[in-house]
Amino acid sequence: MMQSTVAVKSVAKILEDAKVYQLFLHDILRHSGSGLVVLCAASLGKQRVVHLAENDRIGLVSFTKDNKTNLHCPALELLDTTAGSSPLLWSERSLELASRVLMAVMRSHTPS
Repeated sequence: MMQSTVAVKSVAKILEDAKVYQLFLHDILRHSGSGLVVLCAASLGKQRVVHLAENDRIGLVSFTKDNKTNLHCPALELLDTTAGSSPLLWSERSLELASRVLMAVMRSHTPS
């Protein structure tokens, strides 16, 4: 009986975490565009977003909204376009690859 209670609580926590993460990414998408969804998903990841305090998540959405012009990167938009689906639907592997591409692009654009 106790094991099934623990399992139910674990599943409930996993579902709640997924809901928090998806809502966060949807907010970023709505206010800042798909390129910044890629940036947030690849650079922060689900665990970091879920463990942020709610006020910090709200602040991050506001920050990206207020600074989307400065944060815009054509490479992020290209990643979104070439992936063929919304970054909200990308697998962890796709996000990992996007993160690597993003880091390579950033290194190539850093002044020496």
